[in-house]
Amino acid sequence: MASTQIHGGLEEKLARLRAGGSLRVIDLFSGCGGMSLGLQRAQYTILGGIEVNQQAIQTYARNFFKGVDEETFEIHSASHNIRAFSPQMFLHEILRTEHHESLVDVIVGGPPCQAFSRIGRAKLRAVRQDSGAYLADERSSLYLHYLAYVDFFRPLAVLMENVPDIMNYGGKNVAEEIALSLEEMGYRCRYTILNTAHYGIPQLRQRFYLIAILDALDTDPCFPEPTHFVRVPSGYESAHSVARKKIDPLHTRYIELSHPLHTLPPAVTVREALGD
Repeated sequence: MASTQIHGGLEEKLARLRAGGSLRVIDLFSGCGGMSLGLQRAQYTILGGIEVNQQAIQTYARNFFKGVDEETFEIHSASHNIRAFSPQMFLHEILRTEHHESLVDVIVGGPPCQAFSRIGRAKLRAVRQDSGAYLADERSSLYLHYLAYVDFFRPLAVLMENVPDIMNYGGKNVAEEIALSLEEMGYRCRYTILNTAHYGIPQLRQRFYLIAILDALDTDPCFPEPTHFVRVPSGYESAHSVARKKIDPLHTRYIELSHPLHTLPPAVTVREALGD
């Protein structure tokens, strides 16, 4: 029965997209909506987000639902802890519908990174006076709730962002575990590390990205090649190497992108981005 619903939902989604409909997105751990904003600019339709911080979700609502009726705005302004807010609750309380099979095309989000990042780990050690405090941080398991939303809505594609150290957390590669879970759900999954400066952003910011695409679409996930060149300080290369220590060379889910060519345009500076 479930597989029939999934297949039917997929056919409905594809028919809608072939007819010119836009891809529909839900944003988990949305913050004030950075990912949603980028996708909206790419002509995606934002259905809603989940965020535990009240100020952040109010900003999110103002960014994406300010022009709608007051009731809808209030619904999207409410904060929710994803641990206690199931996909079914999201469907009924935020999306206000009973039918989920053909509703969501893309799920995006960045689970809290404090437990994974080395800076976050150091703070947890200092606060709790425990060298292994970061391993007990409940935020390190929030990605499981992300996966529950994917399993429920069965989107066409999934995008996850985090710090590179999610690939080397307490001696294990959490990113690989996430990828394996997504494959068991019927997705093709790849992940990598990107530096925003290589893509025209005026900031040296290294991040883990994971893309999964429904296997029925017969498309392998891929990542964009760099568009800008900058000589990255050695510390970034060192962090990159540490993150990759738990990569099994027999696994092909991790994609190592080529270094930017010197012939590419130079990285955008803050002055160039803001000087006008």
